[in-house]
Amino acid sequence: MLTLIIGAVAGIIVAAICAVPNGLDWGWGWGILTGMLAVIAVQLGISLLIRRKIKQVNNKIQEVMMEVRHKVELKQQQFMRRPVGSQKMMMDALEKEQNNGILAAVEACDMFEPFFKWNFILKKQTNTMKMAFYYQLKDFEKVDQLLPKCLLMDSQSLAMKLARLYKKKDPSLDKFFTKKCSRAKGENAVLLYSLYAWILVKQDRVADAIKTLVDARKKTDNEIITSNWEHLVNGRVKHFSNSGLGEIWYALNLEEMKAPKVKQQHQMRGFRA
Repeated sequence: MLTLIIGAVAGIIVAAICAVPNGLDWGWGWGILTGMLAVIAVQLGISLLIRRKIKQVNNKIQEVMMEVRHKVELKQQQFMRRPVGSQKMMMDALEKEQNNGILAAVEACDMFEPFFKWNFILKKQTNTMKMAFYYQLKDFEKVDQLLPKCLLMDSQSLAMKLARLYKKKDPSLDKFFTKKCSRAKGENAVLLYSLYAWILVKQDRVADAIKTLVDARKKTDNEIITSNWEHLVNGRVKHFSNSGLGEIWYALNLEEMKAPKVKQQHQMRGFRA
């Protein structure tokens, strides 16, 4: 908004200087044309400058997250070489390291604030980023506070909103999916349709889940969509699973990843007479 105001003021001043007799006296035709060019030039110059500043902040946040990942990997390697305490203690230490880094990234998001008045959607984009970070931290109170102020465009943020509506038993869940999520296509549709079908199964609405997966199959040939559809139409409801989606599914914190079972091999020793 501020960019538009500055551009408009600059355009009026330039037009007046070019048109009035005491100025360049080019006439109002050339004055208005020159003023319009000035508006475009000023807006373009400011936009490029602000975009560069925003990119610098984005890079800073990326650096924070890369540093977190590096620290977690180093600690993992350290624990593998020299285990400390129980496995739970080591997992808690890794989670604490990661959470500290995510909190640092949240704080780094505040560097966007000076540019909110120059870019009217930047505040919503920043809120979306913060919401995703808080979701990782499982701070769902802050997630719920930020969601109404977010710009939900990508499948991951839409899925987070859908998951929160489910957890809060919000009656607007179906309407939200139809309005915001059902337009997704290709790979973008996989997570959203898989999540919605999972929710419908949990609500004992298997027929609706089948219909959802039928619609999904028109948009993507993803194996998980097809597999879950086959399970449901053949009455194998308990075999429905989104585990094949991997990290993007478990990041929604609706299910916990199952630890692989360790098979213990018992050796039978024989005795010869």
